[in-house]
Amino acid sequence: MVIRLTMFGDLRQYLPAGSQFNHADLDMATNATVSQVMQQVTLPESKKWLLMLNGDLVHEPDYVGTALKEGDEVVLFPPIKGG
Repeated sequence: MVIRLTMFGDLRQYLPAGSQFNHADLDMATNATVSQVMQQVTLPESKKWLLMLNGDLVHEPDYVGTALKEGDEVVLFPPIKGG
């Protein structure tokens, strides 16, 4: 199945090779999880990010149990600070 991985801000530099601007279409096994997508992205431990699946926030402890389906979009973006 194919899912879209989109990354914003300085996280874009960690997209897999062959990506377009800020996204990549990834061919994943049926019943793949968010955790398996994250295994394909090499983010330094010092980087912080938020992850959304189809517009819904997914917390890191839930990555393993969150199954994906054809056409899903996983979005990573740096935390936004404001005041």
